[in-house]
Amino acid sequence: MSSTRADSIAKDTQSQQRIERLETQLEEALLNLVRTEEALHQQQQHNQLLQQLCDGQTKLQQLQEASQ
Repeated sequence: MSSTRADSIAKDTQSQQRIERLETQLEEALLNLVRTEEALHQQQQHNQLLQQLCDGQTKLQQLQEASQ
């Protein structure tokens, strides 16, 4: 096998390995994005529940003050 052929195969192998590493990094980034979106959704739900609790406390306080 000539050195140019061997060099070509080596470059192809290196390119393939780089592609595989990039694919792995992309998969990890996508998984992180999904986890981040799930965490954001949970935080939004938590914030809504806290807002409802605060609204209920405000309403209760208003009712208590009105009944005095």
